[in-house]
Formats: sequence, structure tokens, C-alpha cells
Amino acid sequence: MHSVPGVKAGWTVSIADLQFDADGESAAREWFERYEGRFLRAARGDDFVGVQNYFRTTFDRNGLVPVGPDARMTDLWEFYPQALGHAVKSAWEETEGTPILVTENGIPTGDDELRIEFLDTALASLGEVMRDGVEVLGYLHWSALDNFEWAMGYEPRFGLIEFDPVTFERRVKPSARHYSDLVRSRLRTN
Repeated sequence: MHSVPGVKAGWTVSIADLQFDADGESAAREWFERYEGRFLRAARGDDFVGVQNYFRTTFDRNGLVPVGPDARMTDLWEFYPQALGHAVKSAWEETEGTPILVTENGIPTGDDELRIEFLDTALASLGEVMRDGVEVLGYLHWSALDNFEWAMGYEPRFGLIEFDPVTFERRVKPSARHYSDLVRSRLRTN
């Protein structure tokens, strides 16, 4: 691909924000090596590495810790938007400074106010690591449209735009307008 002038090459890795206590470090590192580390290291020196992030994964001395009953939840997993900044920083460090492109980040929910809160917090966490020197090329929300998930059909809803699979009608959600306002305000300040 690099033989074509101007073409950039990289690949995407889905990574969690790994969190652990002192007793869980070994289990977290083993998990990281199996599912993330070797793939991130393979991206060292690429033009970019894509990061997909949705949640955190926690470990203790017994291994993976299930999400507790008091955790705030989306339709499928824990609501923890600050995982994005942590995962991006981890990818940056593991790839020894390969530029990051966030290729998917979002939550499955029918509650659009929750999606707006997620966007605000996730993007704030991304801004923090960027201020710390992590090179982030861009951010893609998951997804523009509510889509067909291969294992779950048209539920749950990930999109900024509601999609009716019967009538094909689309309705822009308040979260899409909010995201648009965030982007426009950022463009005005640069």
C-alpha cells in the first residue's frame, strides 16, 4: 500500500480499558497478551492504529471481575465512557507512539440522554490524553445509523440516527445534533 503515493496504512484493534488491583495484575497482563498486546505491537511503525473501545475490563486475584449489581449499565455492558482515554493511552504506549485513529466508540442504548452523556465523557477523556501528548488523528462514533448487528439483529441501538428496518425511515436523534455541536464548537476554537 505504501507504494501508492499518499496512501496511509494501519489496522484496527478492539481493546478494553484494563483495570486491576495489585493482586490482579498478572491476570490482566495475561489477558492483554492474549487479546490485545501482540496485535498492538504488530502496529508499531504503521501510519496509524485504529482503536475500538466500548468499556473497561477489571481483574483481581481470581481473574476477570464480573460487573457488579450496582454498576451503571447500557443495554449490554457497563456504562464507563472514560475507558476511551485509558484505552487510547494504552494503545499509544504499546505501539511506541503510533498515531491513533478511534475507529469505533459508543454504547448500545435506547436512552439517547445516556448516549449524550457518554459522548461528553468519552470525548473529554480523549481530550485529556491528547493534551498529554498522545497523537489522535480522529474519532469515529459507533455508528451513524442504528444497524444490523450480526448476532442480535436490529437491537440494540448504537446509532446517532434511528433507523426503521421495515419502513427504512431515518430520524436524527438528539445525540447526533449534540455531537455535531461538539464538533463545530471544536472547529471554531482551532
